[in-house]
Amino acid sequence: GGGDSSSPDAVADRYRRGGGASNPRGASSSSGASAPATASSPAAASSPAGASSPTSTQGVLLDTSFGVKGDGTTNDRVALQRAIDGSIGQILLITGQSRIDVAGLDLRTNSHVRFASGASIKLLAHNTDTYEILRLADVNNVTLESPYLDGSKELNSAKSGEWGMGISINGATNCTITSPTTINCWGDGIYINNSDSKSNGYSTNITVNSHHATGCRRQGVSIISGSGITFNSPLWENIGGTAPGAGLDIEPNDNTAVFQN
Repeated sequence: GGGDSSSPDAVADRYRRGGGASNPRGASSSSGASAPATASSPAAASSPAGASSPTSTQGVLLDTSFGVKGDGTTNDRVALQRAIDGSIGQILLITGQSRIDVAGLDLRTNSHVRFASGASIKLLAHNTDTYEILRLADVNNVTLESPYLDGSKELNSAKSGEWGMGISINGATNCTITSPTTINCWGDGIYINNSDSKSNGYSTNITVNSHHATGCRRQGVSIISGSGITFNSPLWENIGGTAPGAGLDIEPNDNTAVFQN
């Protein structure tokens, strides 16, 4: 679903094949890779005034309190995952311009992640056609505010494939994503499907406000299965590089797909 008819959708099917989430297969810069589609980079981020402590009366935790560098160079994936895991039930504020490898990050039930103005997460150089920068897998009650995610397609030395996702939502429930920007993804800006691990588990009550996808190769958004899926005021532009090349593609993988509301 959501893919070229000649190939299965690996993001949905790799777990069923027993592959699980793979580690990056050697990050190397590509030669002759296409330049990223025009999209403005976030402005330099600054920490909010009075937020130097890991905790505050507002329940906001800074990513830097967990060792995140946000310097545009360091691989911050492990530190960011530690920050996500250590901020459940509170607000995690992403403050810098972080780089991560293609193993990606897992949001947890009751995660609330907010990106400060100018903050971003961008993939390091890689060689893979399958990744998910942020995963919402079998989680409930997740809030994402203003995530800015860059799939770095210009740094991908893979020559084919279509399964690199900015945000992947699989079997999640009651999640709200506000003002996400997903640029230069190898596949889709946002991908919504059934659970990878639970039978009859599909995504429900997912609301995405003001999504901007640009420079993605496959789709702005793929909806493979879900109930109560709402996109308010999206902008999907400059999509292309592999079929189908749609702004929005609603397409099942198989008869377990659910399409309601």
